[in-house]
Amino acid sequence: MVWKKDEHAYTWSDLDGHVAPEVLCAPRTGSDPTGTWPKVHARVLGYVMRNVRGKPWIDHLALIAAVMTAQRRDVGTGEGTLKMLHQRFSCLFPLFALDSMSQWAIEPHLVSYLRGEVLAQDTLATRMGFFRRYMSATKLVASWWDFLPQAQQNVYRPFVLPALNPFLAEEFSPMEKAWVSQQQTHRKAETEAVVPAFTALRAEAHFRFNLCWLLGTSVRKTRRFLRTDVPSRIGGWRGTALAALFPPPSSE
Repeated sequence: MVWKKDEHAYTWSDLDGHVAPEVLCAPRTGSDPTGTWPKVHARVLGYVMRNVRGKPWIDHLALIAAVMTAQRRDVGTGEGTLKMLHQRFSCLFPLFALDSMSQWAIEPHLVSYLRGEVLAQDTLATRMGFFRRYMSATKLVASWWDFLPQAQQNVYRPFVLPALNPFLAEEFSPMEKAWVSQQQTHRKAETEAVVPAFTALRAEAHFRFNLCWLLGTSVRKTRRFLRTDVPSRIGGWRGTALAALFPPPSSE
């Protein structure tokens, strides 16, 4: 089966009918008609429309995308955050038999996952990656929510992910440090494996570059010879026909 690439350039209005009306016109974001905040990138919206549409967490992720964009987070960071949250929610919701974001809670759902009590097959890198993305997203949206008037805070409270208690977050700090140390050790091992061969690799690269350059120079000289010298010696229509076979490249 051949998959057809989605070439549609998504805009925020494409979310109409798929997310809550309140999220569509969230204040202090790109959809706020009274402000000049940046619009959510089409790449991020495309991911939401293709993957998150119809999921219980689409309102929350759409709001996260809008707030991250308004806070000038780059496209890659926004898309990476949505991907990580969506992928882990897709695993955790069926596991805990959840069908609404109102049922999602820090305890037992998030904490059980981070402790490895559920989905134990997930690596430390996966669990800590989710932890980091979840923490950064909730902090950013909570900061945005704090600036809203009281009336708007009441409206948008259901679309804000519950934040992790700082005391609980401290429990996972050693795990995060162990993960960072693991990543650093892995990168150091990869670097140390390359360093002894670096001189030989650099020499081989120079050799191949020079070889390609000499080959290209020889090809250009041969083409020039066949285009100018040989036709002038042959003369007549044969020489003209031969010269036509080797037109001068645009770079010459």
